[in-house]
Amino acid sequence: MSEMTLKLLEDPNDWLQPEHVDRAVRYLIDIAATHADASLEDLASDALSTLERCRHITFRYNLRRIETECEYAGRYRWDPPIIEVSQSRSRARDAFTALHEYGHHLQKTDVTWALDVLGVLPEFTRHRLEETIANVFASQVLIPSSVVSELTAGAVTAKLLTELHARTAASRHAIIRRAAGLTPDPTLLVVTDHRGDVVASVSNDSNLYTPPTGSHQPDLARLAATAAAGTAVHGRTEAGLQYSTGKARSDLNIELIPDKDGFHFFSVITPTYRFGSQQWDEESVECSNEACGTVFIATPMNRHDACGGHRCPRCGACACEHRGLPVCPYCTLELSAADVAAGRSEHDAC
Repeated sequence: MSEMTLKLLEDPNDWLQPEHVDRAVRYLIDIAATHADASLEDLASDALSTLERCRHITFRYNLRRIETECEYAGRYRWDPPIIEVSQSRSRARDAFTALHEYGHHLQKTDVTWALDVLGVLPEFTRHRLEETIANVFASQVLIPSSVVSELTAGAVTAKLLTELHARTAASRHAIIRRAAGLTPDPTLLVVTDHRGDVVASVSNDSNLYTPPTGSHQPDLARLAATAAAGTAVHGRTEAGLQYSTGKARSDLNIELIPDKDGFHFFSVITPTYRFGSQQWDEESVECSNEACGTVFIATPMNRHDACGGHRCPRCGACACEHRGLPVCPYCTLELSAADVAAGRSEHDAC
């Protein structure tokens, strides 16, 4: 059924609900399909080149960093309509950014949506809705429903993520963003590199938090080390999914599969129990420097990849081998690096 006529909601705030977001995006996709100079097929296969030759909008794709309030390195101006995208190392990522900004263009230039929905919302809600719609629009153009329906019977699996990545021009981030909306079950989707460090993550449930980008995840690294090309491996959290607070969630199932490049991995993470309390742990670490003795909480932020240990927030020591420091003549323990830097030859307390 065509969505070219938009049925308005009694309360415009309800457009933020997932089912209404999908309806709004279908409406915008139907509008986009009427633009012969930027067909949906061309946008899906090469959004950057398509928008560069588009006649109803000016598209600028360059190396300079753009000042923008958008979460991506792009910007849209509506009068006259101009899209600008900063070039990154990933053309697939830039394609998502370009389509995100094109989603803003469609929202701003459709009178019904711009005036009767966005125009009546408070600024914060309007901004949140507009960004959400732009993200979902970009994901659905890059990964059309026709492709999704061919590959899935309704379940979001690690295998599905790799197949979507192989069949489309979408980035890994766009893949997991699109897939997160395909299941009503609480699901966390994560992309990691070969070290187990988070590249991107998306959750469809407010109680299933995304781990910090760049954080090291021991459980995902452990499973990645056992994974063979094209084959998914299954496991449960042991060390727990690590967060910057120092806590780790330990009640999770993990399905992980290598991407086609063998360097990245897709993970589908779900709660072990559908109902019940969440299980959280935190690891206390004693500083390896005897002269310090600080006990602190291990977090992804203080982890030291070179040795696999954690840096002490007080003295900076970790599990790396280090040159011996002078010893206090009274307690026979090493002086701290701070003591040595200050010219001390003994501990103040000794």
